[in-house]
Amino acid sequence: MLLGFFSLALITVKAQVDVSVKTLDLESVNKHKNWKIIEAGIDQSTSNVYVKFASASCDIDKSSIGNTVTTTFKGLAWKVDRLLFDKNFTYLSTEQKSYANTFDAIGNNEFVYGRKFNVVFGEGMGTAISGVAMPTGMIDNSYIGTKIVTGLANISGFKIGNSRIGIKVGGETGKFKPDACFENPAVFKIDNKDAKEQKGQRWIPMFNHPIPNGGHILFNTSGVNTDVTKTHNVFRKYDADANVVNDKALTFDYQCLVYAKEIEMAPGVFDYVFVTLPINYKKSTGKVVPANQYEYIRIDGTTFETKHQLTFTAPHSQWKINQVFEKEGAVYLIGDAGKSADTYQDFSIPKSSDFPFFQIAKIQNGKLAYVSVIKDEQIKAVMQNINGEKVKPDMHLKVTDLQMNVVNGKFIYSGQQFEDGKRGDAIISAVFSDKGALEVVLAKSAEFSKGNLSFSADGKTMYWLIQDVTEYNKWDKKAGTITAKESKQLLTALSVVTYNLESKTVQYKTFINEEWGTQYNDVILYDTDNEIVLLGGKLTKKAKESELVFVTIRK
Repeated sequence: MLLGFFSLALITVKAQVDVSVKTLDLESVNKHKNWKIIEAGIDQSTSNVYVKFASASCDIDKSSIGNTVTTTFKGLAWKVDRLLFDKNFTYLSTEQKSYANTFDAIGNNEFVYGRKFNVVFGEGMGTAISGVAMPTGMIDNSYIGTKIVTGLANISGFKIGNSRIGIKVGGETGKFKPDACFENPAVFKIDNKDAKEQKGQRWIPMFNHPIPNGGHILFNTSGVNTDVTKTHNVFRKYDADANVVNDKALTFDYQCLVYAKEIEMAPGVFDYVFVTLPINYKKSTGKVVPANQYEYIRIDGTTFETKHQLTFTAPHSQWKINQVFEKEGAVYLIGDAGKSADTYQDFSIPKSSDFPFFQIAKIQNGKLAYVSVIKDEQIKAVMQNINGEKVKPDMHLKVTDLQMNVVNGKFIYSGQQFEDGKRGDAIISAVFSDKGALEVVLAKSAEFSKGNLSFSADGKTMYWLIQDVTEYNKWDKKAGTITAKESKQLLTALSVVTYNLESKTVQYKTFINEEWGTQYNDVILYDTDNEIVLLGGKLTKKAKESELVFVTIRK
């Protein structure tokens, strides 16, 4: 038993939130060198807490012919140890597994690359120039070893690309250094084929959503519908070999562009939202509708049946929708908006200053619940600085590291302010009423911070967990790199804002200390009605002093 290696501390914050910290000496379980945490959570069968550690080793073959030595790098083999703890974080046992290679580990759903990860291009520049089907964002384990399909463009026109998601292996060897190997999840091109189906047609990919062994593409077309006064789009589903398995025409009798976004309903199951964005192209013979008139369509991604369709007028035009959020039957459309109600979208390069306002719409069970525009004077009127800080936030709601949620009909939108490629000086949480009115914007000074949102069981209290990245790390703004300064791993300084969504009262506490910090990524171990448990580590660069830290916040 390892009880002697644990320590416990309790901090109480004005009876509003209790935070306890318990640590595990990683050397005592031989996890202080060359191991990384890849997963943590609650075991559903026993309710015990588990933390998975992974360690990689090079799989290398050497052969000799005369004085020539050939080194073959086969990739990484993995050991994955699952440490079990009871609800009080008392160590119970370790379950050990070994995998011959990364494909084997991922096939058993081990997160050796992380829950979400980026891919690299696996081939040379010549192949890349001709166009390659690539993921549109971070992917997960389900993509490894599968094929994807996307629309793309190259010098010969618009194409439908087909690629394989695999692993790129490399290595280093030499007389005066040990052999080393590395891996990256990577994309390998299979083929590209013309998007158009007949001479005189144009099929322009406007939206891609690659899925394991397939993909969805929205095309804007010309020469397909013989009625040139109509805007004709086609939404298609492809199998792993880029064959069409389903399609749906989206035809409008007015000039528009179409915004599209997927909504994940369950793992691997999606709905798709489309919103028309009016334009006024002088050379077109199509009808022109008001610049602030929008049409909303929701399609079942499996059957391609239309679930909802409606037309509504928004306060402002030039709505640059950049987020779609769905919860409990309600869909929220969010994005920056232009300065007026009568300016049309155009094809010029957009400038941030052209979209100074924030516009949000709520569609509840296929009907418009509200659509609101938020201007700088409204933000200024409800801005509330945390802890009496003298920070001067920008009067906009453009953010990065976005967190969204809905509780008791109230929509919460949170992240660090971000504009023109730069982080702003504040991290904010904006709360909207069930009618779409902006109730409050909580703001805290931040050079580089991340946040997470949690709520009490009755939805009346919001817990805003803020991680200050720069307190224990060095951030190079120009290079975009973060380097651990106070420990062997990236750890962040925790603070907690408690906000009562009914009384609108705020409490704040910082947990900056010299002993521990919270993990940079995947910080939440679990979140229940009664408590939030975070993962952290000890602030030390000495491997022998490495400790795993459990931070419990009781609601």
